[in-house]
Amino acid sequence: MFKDLVVDPGLDEDTWVTAVEFKPGSRKVVHHVILWQGDKDNPGPGTSSDGWISAWAAGADPDEMPKGTGRLLKKDAAIIADMHYHPADTDETDVTQIGLHFAKNEDIEKQLVNLWVMNIDFVIPPGEDNYEARSTHVFGQDSHILGLAPHMHSRGKDFTYTATFPDGTKKELLKVSKYDFNWQTNYLLEEPIAAPK
Repeated sequence: MFKDLVVDPGLDEDTWVTAVEFKPGSRKVVHHVILWQGDKDNPGPGTSSDGWISAWAAGADPDEMPKGTGRLLKKDAAIIADMHYHPADTDETDVTQIGLHFAKNEDIEKQLVNLWVMNIDFVIPPGEDNYEARSTHVFGQDSHILGLAPHMHSRGKDFTYTATFPDGTKKELLKVSKYDFNWQTNYLLEEPIAAPK
């Protein structure tokens, strides 16, 4: 079951979020939580990369952003917790708690954003047992890649990220040879990868 819970944080000004902690109320039924910011008057989930705040799934550590970075939470935004619940054989009550850690403007050097490089329009032909779907993103400004989060559903077999640089050279950034829907993770890089415009 999915349920969106909407909260008005009551902020007086735009605020930088530097860490997010999730404390699920009932681990028996809470599968994951995705935290967005959206319009107070129309609080659907964010559709742009700057709408994302954080996410939690079983086994995840608190989301601490790299020093000097943060996500900008707009003063007029609503916070939407997109809750996903497992079925259970008993009635359960959930009161999940979410803690946001804030920073001052002078402590932030760069805005941290998520880029959704995805393909949701492909169709697997009947009988095809090894269909490849592709997606691309072209950076509009000099950027740095801090981590990668491959995501597919149960039919996904393997996943590869490849960077193509302005001079035409290619570099494989990550290859997940045996993708497992039950073991999804973020791959945080020891050193950021420069992604030129």
